[in-house]
Amino acid sequence: MKGLLLKDAYQMWSYTRWIILMSVAMMLMGTFFMKEGSNFFMLYGGLLLGILPMTLLAYDQNGRFSAYSAALPVTKGQIVGGKYLIGLCGMVLAELLSMTALAAAQLLWGTVTVQLTVATLLQVAMLTLLGNIILLPLAYRLGYQKARYAYYLCIGLLASFMGYFVSSGDNALNSLLPAQGSLLVLVVVLAAALALGLLALTVRALLCRRQLRQAAARNQDPDCRMGCGYILCAVHDLLGQPGLPEDPLSPEDAEDLVYLEREVWYSGHTMTEDQRRRCLALLESARRVWREQTPALRRFAARFITCKVF
Repeated sequence: MKGLLLKDAYQMWSYTRWIILMSVAMMLMGTFFMKEGSNFFMLYGGLLLGILPMTLLAYDQNGRFSAYSAALPVTKGQIVGGKYLIGLCGMVLAELLSMTALAAAQLLWGTVTVQLTVATLLQVAMLTLLGNIILLPLAYRLGYQKARYAYYLCIGLLASFMGYFVSSGDNALNSLLPAQGSLLVLVVVLAAALALGLLALTVRALLCRRQLRQAAARNQDPDCRMGCGYILCAVHDLLGQPGLPEDPLSPEDAEDLVYLEREVWYSGHTMTEDQRRRCLALLESARRVWREQTPALRRFAARFITCKVF
């Protein structure tokens, strides 16, 4: 995981540092336009930082890193998780730059209100998280070229929504935010951040679970050798989960696993349905061992958060 993040950091410095520099420039411009109460340039800076994960993924797909990563000692969950971490880091950077710009505008012009501060920080967070919530799942499923059209649609809808509030003046904004800076403001901000986070996790879990179901369906491939190969890969994925001992299977199951691996991957023999059933029995044994020896919280995380186990 550390190596993946380091690779993304090198890519950002080599190919996408202009995005970060442009975002900083937008925040600086936003400081001066805050004299008139306009936060447009700050939001644009957040939007630029929000496309960082998608830009890195596009470079990976164009450079065929996705195919190369299959030979690396990393899981698909770690590769996807690295992109989400980059997105969260982009959101944190966007929020820090926004707060700095708002503080500078308050010192220079004295025009920054509580309502404007809360609205700006919420809008920047929404724009930077939009890429993680919508773009990344679609890009991994459909590819970058198709996913970007959905992103443009969401940006258009969000721009229309924001334009409504701008054209409505302070009345529309005041109807959503309290008049005084209080605990209620903090509750609103935390609730919005929590809702966005839960939405991102839910969308990601649904898409990953769907991929796991499709992978499980390959166990019944008409070609017995292919089906057995998929099943044995699933067995090794389960046995490689954290917390399991080095040799979790019984001696009989371990011996059967070695025999089936030799038959599937190293022999030219014709595979039969009986051997597929033996592979499925091994998979069920691995699942039982994983359920018995893994704590409930870790099982939940593996199934619905990291989505490494079906």
